[in-house]
This record gives sequence, C-alpha cells and structure tokens, in this order.
Amino acid sequence: MRTTMQILMLLSEMPGLTDEKTVDNEVGRDVFITADAIDAALRERGHRVTRALIQKSVLDALESYDPRAWAVFNLCETLEGESFREPYVPAVLDALGYAYTGSDARALHACVNKAKTKARLAAAGLPTAAYQLFRSPDDPVNVPFPAFVKPVAEDASYGVTDNAVVRNKRELRRQVSTILSEFGGPVLVEDFIAGREFNVGIIGNDPPRALPLAEINFARISDPHRQIISFAAKWDDTAEEFHDTPVTCPADVSPLLAAEIQRVSLEAFRLMGCRDYGRVDIRVRDNQPYILEVNPNCGIAPDAGFPREMRIAGFDYGAMAEQIARLADERRAARYGAAPVRTPLKAVRRRTPVPA
Repeated sequence: MRTTMQILMLLSEMPGLTDEKTVDNEVGRDVFITADAIDAALRERGHRVTRALIQKSVLDALESYDPRAWAVFNLCETLEGESFREPYVPAVLDALGYAYTGSDARALHACVNKAKTKARLAAAGLPTAAYQLFRSPDDPVNVPFPAFVKPVAEDASYGVTDNAVVRNKRELRRQVSTILSEFGGPVLVEDFIAGREFNVGIIGNDPPRALPLAEINFARISDPHRQIISFAAKWDDTAEEFHDTPVTCPADVSPLLAAEIQRVSLEAFRLMGCRDYGRVDIRVRDNQPYILEVNPNCGIAPDAGFPREMRIAGFDYGAMAEQIARLADERRAARYGAAPVRTPLKAVRRRTPVPA
C-alpha cells in the first residue's frame, strides 16, 4: 500500500524575469511550469504538496518546514540567477538534514564544469571527444577540425549558436573570442562528433535504469556542421532550427548499438555520482558512442525529453513525478522513521550544523 507523502517544492527566484515573451524569459519560466505540473500531478495522486521560493536565503525559505516531516522536491537550477551556484542548495539541504530529490552537491559540482566531467570520463576509460580549454583566443590549437566551441560551465545550451562548429583556426579564434566576451572563460573546444545524437534518460538507484533512447532527427538539415542542438533549437519556437530538430522516441537503432549507448550512459551516470534521475547526451560516430554531457537533475517540464522517455517506458507524468518524489521520501523515512512528525524547524536547527 502506497503511503501519502508530504512534499515541499523548492524553487529559486529568477531575477529579471518578466511577462514579456522573450527566449530568456521562456528559459526562466520553465522551472515554474515544471513546478506547477509536478504540484498538480502529486496532488492528484493524493499527496500533500506545498512550495517554498528562495529569494535571498535558502534558510529563510525552509524556515517553516520540518525535515523529519517534509521531503524536498528540489527544482533549483540556479541561485540568484547563476547556474554555477546550483550545488549550494543541496549542500544546505544536507546540512539541515533534509531528504531531497536528485543529485547531491558533489555530483552537481562535478557535472557543472564540462571539462572536469570529460577528464573524469576519460580517466575511467569512457569514450568522450578530445578537447582543449581556451583562456585566450590566441592559445595554441591542439584539437582537430571541425571543432565544437561552447562555454565550459553554462546550462541550457547557453552560448551554443550556429557558429559553434568551426572548421579552421580563424573561425575557432573568432568563436572563442565571442564566448569569452559574453560568458567569460575558460572556453571548451572539442573534436566535433559528426553523427547521430541521442538523449539517454536514467531513472532510479540501486541500480539506475536507462530509459528508451530518444534521437535528435537532423534529416531536415543538410549541412552536417549545423546538425547541432543550439540554444535557439532548444528554446526559440520562432527559430527555424527549433522546428528542424524533432525528436524520435523510441529511436530507430539496432539492439546492439542501443545496448552500448545505454551501457556507457549508465556508467557515466554512476561515475559522476548522479542520483534519482538525469540524462546523458551521446553522439555516435563510426558506431562508437561518445559522451557529450552528463546532466543530473535534467529538465522534467511536461514537454521535456525525460518525461517523453518515461511515457515510452510506461509511466505517465504523474507516475514519473511520484516515482522521483518517492525516492526522496524513502530517504527521509529511513533517516527519521516512516511517520511524518510536525516539529517547528527552529527547534531542529539548534541541533543541526549549518555551513559557515
């Protein structure tokens, strides 16, 4: 018999978010759309749900909620609008004794820097493209062409444009200069893997399970150097590339290749310390999968790829939300006991270490 859960939805305020229909606003609103959908799905299944918004202080947002009674559904992708500060939220949750959904601070910190992720993958013998970090456009070039240029620690494909694939040193230096000017450094430049691209959703722990593969369909784009998922392709529904990169799920792929893609994705997920749910992005060249990125706490808005893959696996949106929430609530119950209790958080804080 399934128990009723008490779920605290935790979100971070997005500075500068307005009602104007711009691409940046659409990106910022995505987490609130996700929260509304998960809230409704969990309530429909009989669970008690409330939400807290981090404005300036994580501690203030959590003030009224006892960690022994509430499991946190962590939807914080940024803190004060800065994606690199995302790991701070689970660090505070751990310090205060909360059980929460998704990966912990260590895993988020390990994955936010794409170069460090690639270094760990390569050290473990997992396939990833050759790469180089540029701190100046004039750095010597050691990567092969064509190459792919992007910020080393941005989320949501920020900085990935139609000019991301470069074919010579002149184009590379120009694109590195653009990224440095807009996002700072360093800049990640890697061997461009021309070929098929797959998203691999992963759910659960002990062991994690790979979901049916989703493939980006590049058939409408003839130039292989433009067969990429740029920021516009991901977010701007007025852009041509948004409509020219549909997704096929389940992917039409041989069982042998599918098994290998899922194998390396699961190994990467475990290696990076990810938990509960996430996504691994893969490119295939000459039948060899290459890991592009590992995405803990990936997007789970109703129209995102992960829920689509869950549906193919037999779980509707409500079942997906409940399964993720249940993983956190089981950790809460294992720590404090199955029955929720209601004690003022201030009484708990006096016994709980808080990071300096």
